[in-house]
Amino acid sequence: MIKTFVIKCSSRTTMEMRSRDSSREVGSEASYETDRLLESIDPLDSDEQQAIIDDIQRQANRLDSSSRKNMLITYFVLAVIFFVVLGFSFLHPFEMSHQRVFSKLVPHVFFQVYYVMMCLVFLIAGYAVQRGIAAVPRILKILCFLVCCSLSFGWCWIFIANHVTEPSLYWLPCVPLATMGLTVYFDNDNKSLIQEVDRLKNLKYDYKKA
Repeated sequence: MIKTFVIKCSSRTTMEMRSRDSSREVGSEASYETDRLLESIDPLDSDEQQAIIDDIQRQANRLDSSSRKNMLITYFVLAVIFFVVLGFSFLHPFEMSHQRVFSKLVPHVFFQVYYVMMCLVFLIAGYAVQRGIAAVPRILKILCFLVCCSLSFGWCWIFIANHVTEPSLYWLPCVPLATMGLTVYFDNDNKSLIQEVDRLKNLKYDYKKA
């Protein structure tokens, strides 16, 4: 029995050694192939690197400009819609479905102020996405922040005080702050794209082809 045990251990040890040798051979082959691949790569010289970076930068700037233009159009359309709603509301007070719910809860002028302020918010947001938030005068940023907070929290108070739970009306308190949040997110996202492309210049290496 001892002899059988010794034979089995010896056999197992031999198999493990063969397995290790096989793993080393596979690892050596993989390392050799990697070295050959690296040697076959022709590095780019400084001019070629700069050309690629310039091309990426042009594409990033084009994407930034296009997306900002689309957001500007979106905000302008929303401002026009709220302006049309304002005009309709003047001619037909409390005839729109969202107004009828509050006909006995808030004065009609409250809706008029809401529409006018949202037109203003969308116009400022459109200016911000086109030029960048940093280019917006500080007074306009403060005004937009105060208006959005006042409208959203004002509607929240009305909803809570009058136990309004109709989901189709939730856009009234959500739109102002959502517009401000979306504008900040959009501007930061576009700026980060441009900054990432600018960082490519720091990754250039010195090499000159013969």
